[in-house]
Amino acid sequence: MASQPASRKGLAAGAALLALACMAGIVPVLVGNQLYPDNHGFTRNVLYIRPSAGSGDPGYFIIIDEFEPGSNIDLVFHSYGALAFNTPAGEAIFNQSGTSMRLRFVGTPVTITNHVGNVYNYHLHDAVEYIKVRPTEASARRLVTVMTFGNATVPHPGVMVGGTMWCSSVTVGMTDRFLIPLAGDETPRELVDGNVYANGAYCGYRVNSTNDLQWLLFDDATFVEFNGTTIHAGSCMSGVYNATSATIDPAGRGQGSPAPVVASTPFDAASLAGRQHPYLLFDGGDLEGLRAKCNGTTTGPWKAWYDGLGTGYFLSDAFKGLVDRNQALIDSAVLAMLGIDGISLEGGTWETAQFITRSCYLYPYLFAYDMVYHNMSAANRTAIEQKFMPKLLALADAAASGAVPTNNHAVVGSVALGIGGLLFNNTDWVRLTQQANDRFLADRVRPDGPCYEGDVYGRYTFENAIKFYLALRHCGGYDYFTNPRFLAYLNYTVSSVTPLGHTPVFEDCSVNSHLGAMASIAAFPANATNPALASNLRWYYPFCFGSEDVGADVYRLLAYEAEIAPAQPVVGANDGFAYFDSGLACIRSGWGRDSTYLVISNKHYPQSHVHLDENSIEVYALGKKFLTNPGYPHWGRPGHDYAISTEASNTALINGQGQLDVTSDGFSAAVQNGQVDWIESPSLRAYKSPYFPASNPAFMAAVVAAASCLAAAGLLVVVKARRGSGKAGEEVALGAAEETRAAGGTGARSTLSGLFRFDAGTIETLDYRSRAISILQPLILALVFVPGMIYFILSIVEYALFNIHYINLSSSLVSTLDEIGPIAKIIAFPAVILVSWLVSALVTATHSVAFRIPAASVRIKWSETRGIVGKAWMLQWPVVAAAAAWVAIYLLPTFLEALHSAQVDAGNNIAIGILVVGLLADALPWLLAIAGGSMVLHVLSLRVPGTAGRRAGSGAAGLKLSYMSTLLVVAGVLLVLAAAGMLAGFTVFSGISIENNPLQ
Repeated sequence: MASQPASRKGLAAGAALLALACMAGIVPVLVGNQLYPDNHGFTRNVLYIRPSAGSGDPGYFIIIDEFEPGSNIDLVFHSYGALAFNTPAGEAIFNQSGTSMRLRFVGTPVTITNHVGNVYNYHLHDAVEYIKVRPTEASARRLVTVMTFGNATVPHPGVMVGGTMWCSSVTVGMTDRFLIPLAGDETPRELVDGNVYANGAYCGYRVNSTNDLQWLLFDDATFVEFNGTTIHAGSCMSGVYNATSATIDPAGRGQGSPAPVVASTPFDAASLAGRQHPYLLFDGGDLEGLRAKCNGTTTGPWKAWYDGLGTGYFLSDAFKGLVDRNQALIDSAVLAMLGIDGISLEGGTWETAQFITRSCYLYPYLFAYDMVYHNMSAANRTAIEQKFMPKLLALADAAASGAVPTNNHAVVGSVALGIGGLLFNNTDWVRLTQQANDRFLADRVRPDGPCYEGDVYGRYTFENAIKFYLALRHCGGYDYFTNPRFLAYLNYTVSSVTPLGHTPVFEDCSVNSHLGAMASIAAFPANATNPALASNLRWYYPFCFGSEDVGADVYRLLAYEAEIAPAQPVVGANDGFAYFDSGLACIRSGWGRDSTYLVISNKHYPQSHVHLDENSIEVYALGKKFLTNPGYPHWGRPGHDYAISTEASNTALINGQGQLDVTSDGFSAAVQNGQVDWIESPSLRAYKSPYFPASNPAFMAAVVAAASCLAAAGLLVVVKARRGSGKAGEEVALGAAEETRAAGGTGARSTLSGLFRFDAGTIETLDYRSRAISILQPLILALVFVPGMIYFILSIVEYALFNIHYINLSSSLVSTLDEIGPIAKIIAFPAVILVSWLVSALVTATHSVAFRIPAASVRIKWSETRGIVGKAWMLQWPVVAAAAAWVAIYLLPTFLEALHSAQVDAGNNIAIGILVVGLLADALPWLLAIAGGSMVLHVLSLRVPGTAGRRAGSGAAGLKLSYMSTLLVVAGVLLVLAAAGMLAGFTVFSGISIENNPLQ
């Protein structure tokens, strides 16, 4: 039996391993929780209390924010105007030249601090003041904000705060009262005052001068009673009771009929047969009618638009040259087309510019060429076509190969290609362009109309795509102006417009943005199938710009074929909407410049150009914009990281941190009627880090596996220590080959052949002291793994070389990287072999060192220990080969797709990390299968240490046990390193700057 000290040493080693297992299981999770927390989020309830009919006042908002107790909550409000605040009274006022917004914070004491931030109209920015409001009670669960508006003629309504032992009460304007649970109370809860008895989350009601009920709002209530009359009893529900009609308008899931996905019909080249230039936007036979419109003979807006075209731009010159029969203007346009190769594309050239830039510059030349085809010499036509063709072929290659990102780049980058296909009768080019548009409309436009990239990028996409739509329609192809998704986008564009004619500022949308040009072009083409929308589009442009005579261009003039009467939109029952699928809701009192307006975002799907601003709001009232989001400083300009942050938006910081994920939860309930508008908007997921350990299966698997390996090793050591070292003096007979070796014979096989043989004779005759075993084993394993890794590295280099042309790097650096790219590919071959060899050698060397202690205890030398481990590990080559194939076939394409999607579809500083974490989670079953196969082979390879133990006279069982325990130690250490590497990787991903995101 083992000596007592040896047993004690074994027990101590086992206890140490068990302690290490506990640390490996607990410490990473504690560190992960600290670095990547779950801040629980908050739920924002927005109530708009509409004024009495004909009163002329703006109404007011009640915002009830609910959160977990114990968190430090900072509500953030960014506003234009001069700030004044009174912390003891819980009040802040933003004043814009006598028109003011007053914020009254009730329910719990607060601190108010003021700060200064920026709002961006692209690279121009203005400083605005903003406040952070924090409840001072750690037990608080909610904070109520009463938001009112006033000026010299419209006074702010009075706000009185009171309450009972059951709830707080807020009275606004003497007629409206809201009952809200005390700040620290959970809900549902009894809500009681002199009129109401209810059990719910909160309620509010309005009475007239004789205390007659007008309406009553209740949330998550099982019982509601007003002055002894039961309004609701039964299941938990939310809604608004209309006392006039004695009906309840229950909370629902918003409104709107989601637009279906409809694929375009393929273009038929036969529709171009016999057509003569011009035919892309108009036919030659249309010229006389166009001349009548442009000179004012035909009544309408065309003359003012035509007069605004001016000259000096080749497309305008080509069109006006035709209309005015002015050959000098036509010659100027032809000269510009002949000089197309020499123009500067935003500081680049045709070869270095992004495909979207090439397309946007090219397609006006194609339209101009079509217009004046018969007004130039044959030689000039040939020369111009020779300049067009290489540019169109480059766009075609990019579209066909998938090299263009699937966001707005795919659509915009193909516009010139589609127009060129119509111009030169190439149906393949038209087909590629239609495919890009169909995919974008199906996947990137929400069923209710908003674009997943935000309003400005939606405008950028469609204000270019619409030029292809016009040409395709005029050439007899598919009419995109009948596509339900495109019509839904146009409808959302006009229905979401703010009182000052701007777009809501979510995602990369600059403040004071307009979408009028695209909408105006679409007005008449949409009229055939949707005349109401066409009238809305005609109303929208002058509403945004103050006049429809500004911003004229050739496309707008040619698209507008006949007069359409403008009409303001009719949206829902009260001009607002709650689009649950899109995560956008709009509340408005009307369509005037002085209307009250609130818009809120809570998107539950991945976006591109995303901002961490869920549950952020914007507010307009009395002709002023009061609450604003930060806007967009434009790609590659300073301020981008601030603009996407939660700090820059009108939402909440929790425990000093902003939102940690790029998607949120979406709306949960809504009511929109003539008395009250109400949106319930939970944003919980957004405040939980995607790297939060408990919700990260790949990370938790690594932690659990590491702890399990180390714990199993500790238990094996304890078992061995208790059992002792086996029978002393156990001997085994040497085989004939071993006797030959001992006698100096030559019966042993070669080292290389011996590596791949596991029969008893080979194991017993193996020279465990051979250094070749230690050298050849990791080299063979490395060579087996190399093909998959070579493919992986070369593909990553190709990906990097592609993307360096789309980021904001100096041309000299791009040139240098291009030059070293081929060298990097050549170096990859020996480098991957060497690194794989070193990694394999390091793993087996670590195992040898760990196995050295138990091997030495039975008098096995170091060189022999190294040989035992090397021989046993050699059996892993099938798993290594399978892992190499898995890397090449699955991991590489999925990894590149994740990187590409991170840049295109999310586009912020944690998006890459989130998608790679998802990749790890998806890969987890494969990794576990590979690990399981590896463990099976290690069990089979126990014959090697077993034979060595018998030769050493110590018994097979003890050395097998030692081998397996040290193997588990090595696996545990590797998994601990993997968990630490994930934490480090998450830190890197969280800190990636998006100032120069390649595909944004």
